[in-house]
Amino acid sequence: MTSISILAEMPEPFYTIIQSFLESHPDWDWDRCIRTGMLLFLAQQEPFRLEQLYLEYNFLLEGENYLD
Repeated sequence: MTSISILAEMPEPFYTIIQSFLESHPDWDWDRCIRTGMLLFLAQQEPFRLEQLYLEYNFLLEGENYLD
């Protein structure tokens, strides 16, 4: 799966809340937080395929697809 970089501005209160979350959850990072937020938004808009792609990308071992 190809990845792209995103540059985005956000209000300082959003940044502060996310930074606080990340400090208290060391297993998370900015990329995971933004990807998850985008998934939650898009999952409300798109069919199951989007969720399937996210699960494959983030949780399944490379080369193994248990969802097909």
